[in-house]
Amino acid sequence: MWVRPEISQTGIVRSGTRVYKACAFPPELFCRSESRDSTSFRKPSPPMSHREIAVIVSSFERPRHLQRCLWSLMLQQGMEGRMEVVVADDGSSDETLDVIKTFSSNTPFPLSFTTHEHNGFQLARTRNDGVLASSAPYLLFVDCDCILPPDHLQHHLEAARPNTVIAGDCIRLDENTTAAIDESFIQNRKYENLASRAERRRIFFKALKDQIYGRLPLSNRPRLTGNNIGIARSDFDRVNGFDENYIGWGLEDSDLQRRLALAGVSFRSILNRTVTYHLWHEPAASFSRNNQKTRNLEYFQRKLTSPVCERGLSHRMICESESSSFEPVSAALTESTAVSSGG
Repeated sequence: MWVRPEISQTGIVRSGTRVYKACAFPPELFCRSESRDSTSFRKPSPPMSHREIAVIVSSFERPRHLQRCLWSLMLQQGMEGRMEVVVADDGSSDETLDVIKTFSSNTPFPLSFTTHEHNGFQLARTRNDGVLASSAPYLLFVDCDCILPPDHLQHHLEAARPNTVIAGDCIRLDENTTAAIDESFIQNRKYENLASRAERRRIFFKALKDQIYGRLPLSNRPRLTGNNIGIARSDFDRVNGFDENYIGWGLEDSDLQRRLALAGVSFRSILNRTVTYHLWHEPAASFSRNNQKTRNLEYFQRKLTSPVCERGLSHRMICESESSSFEPVSAALTESTAVSSGG
């Protein structure tokens, strides 16, 4: 069993993972960090205890998609003072950080950014990093290639229950539709009218099946899909988060569900209330349909004896605490040197 270290109001910096608090305030509002030899700054943050939900947005080198995802998060209704957002990045080297800088002065919620050196598809690690950089008691996992309807977070909070994970899904938009979506489309929810009839039917019937599954003692239904998962932080901690042994595309969500079920957690669908809208993109380089002949599939098929994975949240904390103590997060995204330790 492990104990989560207390996260200060200004956040943390961990070895191997750069964690930023995004802001665009004038230098006089920052106080100099006394814990580092290099020049860094941090902005005193208001208490985060009143935040109810942390949105963990996984990202890797899709800055245009991330931009549209953040637009949709800024339009969430009834969430003033109730949400925080962490963009959890898998080591992007493109304009992703520029997108964070642009949004940092405009978001009505705390916006943070985590990243690390890219070394293959590490979605499990990326999401764990995002969780560790957040503080709210409820977590919503989404991907940067998804648009969230303005009542999406409200629906998740209304559906939230202890010892229950909320499972969702997305409507997939095609390439031409994705290219046409801009800020005005998101503000006016025009994207909802652009979904194909086939996708609407798929979600409709999946929602019906999920309602039936919810009445049955099934451990793998409704199925968790990583772009729309709501879970209490306490339940996520119980199984030590995502298993970071999953490297490459696929099955980290299924593994999380299997371990949560072993821990006695149940699953309920939210598809009768809300879905996300998935922006088209080329498949990941490590994508394999049905995960056939992949290392992840071989690992997933192992005999599972414990709901707690070994290489999860606690592993991340141990690895990083060995070479670095916890320090305030740098808020100076405009600084030329990124604040990190061992990254």
